Amino acid sequence: MLWRGKLCDVARCRMGKRFISTRSLGHLTHGRSLPGVLSARGLQNSWFDPVEHYTLLLNKYTANNEALQQKSLETIIAECGTSATKKYVANYASLLFNREFALSCLRGISKPLPEVKPGREALLATPDMSLKFSNEPISSGNKRLQLALEASFDSMVQFRTLLLNSNLAINGDGFTWLVARIYKPKVQSTGSAKLNEFKYDSLFVLNTYNAGTPFTLQRPNELQNLENQYTAKNAPAEPEESAVRKEGADSYLNDLAPLEEIKKMAFDDTVYVPLLAIDASPKSWLTDYGVFGKQEYLDRTWEAINWKVIETRLPEPYEQGYL
Repeated sequence: MLWRGKLCDVARCRMGKRFISTRSLGHLTHGRSLPGVLSARGLQNSWFDPVEHYTLLLNKYTANNEALQQKSLETIIAECGTSATKKYVANYASLLFNREFALSCLRGISKPLPEVKPGREALLATPDMSLKFSNEPISSGNKRLQLALEASFDSMVQFRTLLLNSNLAINGDGFTWLVARIYKPKVQSTGSAKLNEFKYDSLFVLNTYNAGTPFTLQRPNELQNLENQYTAKNAPAEPEESAVRKEGADSYLNDLAPLEEIKKMAFDDTVYVPLLAIDASPKSWLTDYGVFGKQEYLDRTWEAINWKVIETRLPEPYEQGYL
């Protein structure tokens, strides 16, 4: 009875009665492939093995905190992300969430996996200059999503190029995200919020690395923490303080006067809601595509994106003129 998913027998044995269940996705099955994208072995390396490993470690670091184990991954990330003593909890919760989210965006395709892995010549291949690609959202009836992407990125070609090239630039573990920026949400946690309670102003592509997360729920406190640190470090000077030093301190504090306004503009009431994620980790593509095959992996990942799922995550926009 913890987070959704199948129960992990290994976790049950090692962690005792209280344990976090291993994540599961209905379209992914042990011993089977994700057609056209990952072989059975590739899926094992990309999904089943890492998820079981992260689950065991998350159980380890939450073994004495039953209340925390009952919470969603999103809530754990938000609550533990700013705590130095709970950084491992936040990291493994983030790794689990990111990997599950990325695989939930994909479906199998009819194209067979490559029989021969790309060689070093793939590094010198001429980029595809096509102005239209297969598997655009409109092709699956997701017109609202297509129009939203074109409104934020000017065209599907520019969006696809930015999305895949951003992922290609990640050396090592990380994820590339499509996110919607939302101001003044009616609730404070994306874990308990319903998407129809939000309205977004624009879509963005961003990268996170290792256990990084697209959630920014803790950011409104960051500038306040910095201000508190500055105030503590620069306590009022003794009466014998020189006039020159006092004038300099006053000038610096005057520069900080608009701090509250800047905080509100930059962070307060701003949430980035993830819509799509692509895994850049070598464990996701080395098995099936080889050392030089990341571009081929990304091209196939694009074709495997389930736009129907992505559109269900898309909030309503502030401006509806293009819908």
